[in-house]
Amino acid sequence: MSMTLAEFLARPETEPPLEYIEGAVVEKPPLRGHALWLRADLATLLYGWARASRQGAVASGIRCTLGERSYVLDIAYFSPARLVAGQPQGAPDLAIEICPEDVDPAWVEAKLLHCVAHGVRLAWLIDPLDTTVTVYRPGCAPVRRVRGDRLEADDILPGFYLYVDDLFAVLEEDRPR
Repeated sequence: MSMTLAEFLARPETEPPLEYIEGAVVEKPPLRGHALWLRADLATLLYGWARASRQGAVASGIRCTLGERSYVLDIAYFSPARLVAGQPQGAPDLAIEICPEDVDPAWVEAKLLHCVAHGVRLAWLIDPLDTTVTVYRPGCAPVRRVRGDRLEADDILPGFYLYVDDLFAVLEEDRPR
């Protein structure tokens, strides 16, 4: 069944979340296991940084409509300039997607490339299987970060940095079930 973006956006939110891509409604592939912890840890780090530095807002699982597509991003950061009365307006400054283990990273990459082409200033594709982070910026070739590298973006996240090793450390931790 085909529908317009306006019809899609008029529908109530669902769990699992649905996304709208070129007229098609697609279920967002769920994260499982340690990837859920990875998302929670990273969102907490970014949230703490944003609150402590008064540098905007971080949200997990927020719907962003960019161009003729509507996605639910794993993590999004909005600078103070993109907040109106505390509410996000337009594209986030940073979009983060964690690739589920049963999904081709190229599918997630297409989503982030669309985001960057429609106002997102920085995007990170986190691949827990490869333990890599691919960084996307408008007008730039993607840059792959691996263990030993540092993630930072002072122009967007002033003073925030994270080592790739620390990001993926949660994958090796034992968690209560």
